[in-house]
Amino acid sequence: MIFDEGFHPFGKIIFRNPIKTIEVYHLDTLLTSLNEINVYIKQGYYVAGFISYEAGYFFPT
Repeated sequence: MIFDEGFHPFGKIIFRNPIKTIEVYHLDTLLTSLNEINVYIKQGYYVAGFISYEAGYFFPT
């Protein structure tokens, strides 16, 4: 995964060889997956990816 949006002062950020891939196909598993991602962040890992438009139904307005 390459992030080239101009937000990093050193240029592109390239993520490769992920230790884990988390995929969600149903809204009822989204919260569990987000919590799992948060655990990785707290352990000092970087996370990269996206959440699709359809996941917006999960979040309150």
